[in-house]
Amino acid sequence: MSSHKAAAAYHKVFADDFQSIEDGAEDGNDNHHLEVHGEANRSYDWRFSAIRRLLSALLLGFALICGFGLGYGLQNSCSHLTEENAKQTYSSPCGNSSSEAQSLGCTFDQLMWAWYPPQCPHYANDEFVKAEPEAPWRYYDNLYHGKGILAENDDWIQVLDSGVQLWGERREHLTHCVYMFLSAGQIIWAGGKFVPKLVSVEHFEHCVKILLDALRKDSAWFDIETSVPRPSFESC
Repeated sequence: MSSHKAAAAYHKVFADDFQSIEDGAEDGNDNHHLEVHGEANRSYDWRFSAIRRLLSALLLGFALICGFGLGYGLQNSCSHLTEENAKQTYSSPCGNSSSEAQSLGCTFDQLMWAWYPPQCPHYANDEFVKAEPEAPWRYYDNLYHGKGILAENDDWIQVLDSGVQLWGERREHLTHCVYMFLSAGQIIWAGGKFVPKLVSVEHFEHCVKILLDALRKDSAWFDIETSVPRPSFESC
């Protein structure tokens, strides 16, 4: 049936319900009426399904946005509260000054430039302090070799509490990095307590960089002198 006839038949069915129609034509038109309504129903179902899927997608997107927003807000709130709580509740067992730390029984770790409470091991600090027995570490009150200050001086505590910026020699800095690595090894071997400053990732990365920068200036850097070990077969 052509589209023109279908349109005419559809119009004929609904134009005049009381018009007398031949039985055969009426049956044919009724069948076409059912087909048209079937197509309309299918079209309606498809559109309804599409609208339902669209609404579901919109609702899902809205829920995700709300969820991420809520999560971000909670995270920031929790982080803020944690920082505030830390500021309010944290109290160093060594106080807030060198004189106070000494009075509380804390001891100074020259390797890490920090006061440790009695229960914290100093690991390689002693080795670091004694690494240059002929020329002990000397610190200066300005960058251009001002007044030299030894950690063994009687006024060392006053110097630390004065707020004066101290400067150290390059050899002291590089040796500090070497013994910090040794301290990390001792922590692994002994499995003991340690201060967070001693295992700072950023500090280790810094030490790796300055040590390599110094070692690359060695005139023997490219010399062939080291036997390569045979591979071992480990487990962990």
